Amino acid sequence: MQRKSYITLSLYSILLAGSAFTFTVVADSPQTLWMTLGGLAVSFAVRRPLPRTTRTYVYSGVAVIGLTTLHNQFFMVEADRFLFLPADLYCPLLIFLGLVLTFFDERETTISAILGASLLSMMIAGNTFGMVDRNVRFALGNRFLEDLHVFYASMAGLQLLAMLFLLGRAVQPASVGRRTRYRLWRAAVVLIAVVLVAAGGVGLRYAALTFGERMQGFYRYLVSRYMLTQRSRIMFDRNPGLWETVPAKARSDRAVVLRARGPKAPGYLRGRAYENYADGHWSAGEETLPLQVEYSGGQVTLGIYYRFGESAGALNTMMFDIYPASRFMSDTLIVPGNTTALATVGDEVSTDENGTLFVEGWDRDAGYSVRPRTYAFGSAFQGPPMNEPGQSRYLHIPAALRPSINRISADIFGGADNYAPLVQAERLKEFFRVNFTYALGQRMRAGTDPLLQFLVEKRKGHCELFASSAVLLLRSRGIPARYVTGFVCAEQHPMGEYWLARLEDAHAWAEMYAGDDIGWTLVECTPPAGIPGEEAGFGWLTMLIDQLAMLWKTAFAEIKRGTVAQAVITTLAYLGKLIWFLIANALRGGLILLILTLFGYRQWRKRRAAREARHAGFAETVRELRQMFEALETRLRKNGVVRKPTQTVRELVAELADNEDVPERDNILNWLLRYESLRYAATPPTPEQVGKLREQWTRL
Repeated sequence: MQRKSYITLSLYSILLAGSAFTFTVVADSPQTLWMTLGGLAVSFAVRRPLPRTTRTYVYSGVAVIGLTTLHNQFFMVEADRFLFLPADLYCPLLIFLGLVLTFFDERETTISAILGASLLSMMIAGNTFGMVDRNVRFALGNRFLEDLHVFYASMAGLQLLAMLFLLGRAVQPASVGRRTRYRLWRAAVVLIAVVLVAAGGVGLRYAALTFGERMQGFYRYLVSRYMLTQRSRIMFDRNPGLWETVPAKARSDRAVVLRARGPKAPGYLRGRAYENYADGHWSAGEETLPLQVEYSGGQVTLGIYYRFGESAGALNTMMFDIYPASRFMSDTLIVPGNTTALATVGDEVSTDENGTLFVEGWDRDAGYSVRPRTYAFGSAFQGPPMNEPGQSRYLHIPAALRPSINRISADIFGGADNYAPLVQAERLKEFFRVNFTYALGQRMRAGTDPLLQFLVEKRKGHCELFASSAVLLLRSRGIPARYVTGFVCAEQHPMGEYWLARLEDAHAWAEMYAGDDIGWTLVECTPPAGIPGEEAGFGWLTMLIDQLAMLWKTAFAEIKRGTVAQAVITTLAYLGKLIWFLIANALRGGLILLILTLFGYRQWRKRRAAREARHAGFAETVRELRQMFEALETRLRKNGVVRKPTQTVRELVAELADNEDVPERDNILNWLLRYESLRYAATPPTPEQVGKLREQWTRL
């Protein structure tokens, strides 16, 4: 069997180690470099290439997935270091794919795949700025971060040179004369490429020194204009303000930010809760306490946490699995208000008095599972109790607003101070429904509190204004209340397997304390036009794309949680349901069957035409050689020798040489060596040569 070439392996190593070293520097991920170098060392030690069989391909794919999971599970990379693509996932995956391919033989397909994997991972690793955080785990990389574009250009140039030599090894002319001319041409191309790379590097360096500040300013503008704006519309700020104008809905607001799998619609999902209002901004206390933990998984596997003094158990009653999309940038977990337990991959989960959940070292790709105490489309967090000192903050109204708020409150409620809190909440909802209009794009002028402008002058606005006004008006009646932001997750996917929340489903509402016998309860004062609903937003193509996105999220989350078998089962179940959904309808299924039939027929015609063209291109003498060899294969099979599809003639000769049970073994070996010299010669054999081989065949 052919042995692997040390020269080719060395060129592979330059490509893959270069990509791994670049990613290690920008991601502070030393394990990537060490795992790559270790794998290359093993590849150098294993001289015989792996056979190209279905088994080796499957095992190689499993090895790539296993290495990537191991890399991400035990040594998490900060995803915030990258801009538009999740390089923390894709770069190691591509590098390990190229690493596994080095164990196969040297063919054009192998070389092309390794080239593609290494260069693509290099491109994704450059998906960052030179202003990334300093490295802690790989401190050696800090010197390269100081001038990142020079380091990156140097590594890319080195890889391009290795690529040129690899491409030269991919194709070798058959004849000696052509091979000599080819080597001269290759040397000239390499020389020209070296000059161009050097000139390009110098030119880019000069451009960076000359226009670097302008380009960085332009990049900052793009990020702040098109990227951070989207993040700020999703992330729940610590101090949200009511001064900002909420623009009218745009097409980008249809983007999905989280998906939830469960028996019913999750409904209202809390993000943050706030208690203090001043100068048009809300805030909450900074003190948090860690949740009680039943099983601490850390960054390696699932951890189960619970609150309200209840055990999490097996999380098998009413449970929701929530999978954030790439746009989800919140530093808090989005959960139902009455959540009693949750499971996630992270170092620690903590909560403040208002029920906001914070997670440290959270692996967002693993998603999280939550269990509410009882199912409700909208529920409030049951805490803190109002019989403890220091809870007057839930009744606080800024002194500058108190006279106006009390006057409006008197108009709404009159003198009915003895009404139950729930009754007063209903009167407040009716007041907003009759007298106010939900509208976006309202501008607030400076100098007057935005709530007063909303309540007295405009009488129309977005959900933040309705919820904030409701909190202060409830407080004016002596009812403790707070302001809450989150999502309403009520849109069901057409296939009925999960619910999703879009960017436009971000919402704000109030929570009030309705008495010791009821506790905290959700109060929705926004008019129905402003409450996210259940309307579907899918066409055929977007429905299928989102289903595949959910499949990927679910399977990858199961892998991250350490339940690989469940990931396989979930993937197969989703694919089965997707296929059934496509073919269950007679019209839709018939159309799909017709398309598949036409496609299959077209592929069959193409394969048959290619096979006929291939056979037509053979000389008659070569066709005779092939027929004799096929007859020999049939004869050998009767004697227990079966030639593998990937086995060469020389490998078959080596196998027969060790098998003394084959009749006429020596004559067959001589015939095979003569057949090989004729069959794979630079020119087709003559009829006389084939005739002599046929005579030798008749004597076998």
